[in-house]
Amino acid sequence: MPSETIPESPSTPPTGRPSSGSSHLVHRVHLYLGLFLAPWMLMYALSTLFMEHRPFVQSFYATEKPQFTVEREMNDSRTLAPGTTPK
Repeated sequence: MPSETIPESPSTPPTGRPSSGSSHLVHRVHLYLGLFLAPWMLMYALSTLFMEHRPFVQSFYATEKPQFTVEREMNDSRTLAPGTTPK
C-alpha cells in the first residue's frame, strides 16, 4: 500500500484551523491589558476586603482610637500692612 503524505501548509497550525492575524492580536491585547489592569483589580479587591471586614481588621490593633498628643502649638495671628485687605 502506498502511503500518501499530505504536505502541511506553513499557515495551518497543528489543530487544523487556519491561523489568523486578528486572533493573535486579540490574544496579545487581552494578555497585556490583563497584566496592566491586574494591580488595580488587586488593590480594589483588598480595599473592599478591609472595608467589608472592618471589625476583623481592627482586632489586630490594640486600641480603636489612637491617643493624640500635642506636639507644639503655633500662634497664627498676623498683622497686615496698613491699607491692605485680606484676600
